[in-house]
Order: sequence, then structure tokens, then C-alpha cells
Amino acid sequence: MPLRIPTLITHATMGLDTVELVIALEEAYRVELPREDLVRVRTVADLFDVIATRTGRGLVGRYAGPEWEDYRQRVSDELGVEIAKLAPMARFLQDLGID
Repeated sequence: MPLRIPTLITHATMGLDTVELVIALEEAYRVELPREDLVRVRTVADLFDVIATRTGRGLVGRYAGPEWEDYRQRVSDELGVEIAKLAPMARFLQDLGID
């Protein structure tokens, strides 16, 4: 049986928190976040990297600086999670309890 790693969304479902977060980030960064990219997202850094790839700004893997802090603030505001909890390796499901 293959190992299943919990991701932000599955192929079939997205929780309301996740839908609202994705919509807010798409609007804020003026990008489309395709489901096929989102099904691999497990951590705060994973989602940042999807956005960074889609915006083409060369920020993949850069978890410091104004772009990272702006992203963390937007996620914090949308999810009501303390910004201090939004470390790169924080997992949306297990660590932050986001559905």
C-alpha cells in the first residue's frame, strides 16, 4: 500500500478554509493556482513556491525578505493563524489544523 502524505487539498476535496485561502492568494498575486499544483502542497513553503513559480519572480526557496513576509502576513490574515506559526516547514493540516 503506498504511503499517503497529507496535502493541502486532495484531488476530490478542498475545505472551506483552503478554498478561501487559495482565492485570496490568487487575487493578491494575480495568478491562477491550478489544482494539479496545489495537490502537492503540504507546507507553508510549498504554497509559497507554487506562487513564486506562477509569478515568475525567481523567489522559489527564498524564505526571507519582503516577499516572504508579505506572503506570511496574507496567509495569517486569511486563516487567522499567528504569523509566528507560519514557518517554512509548518504543515497546513498537521501543524496549523487547516482543512
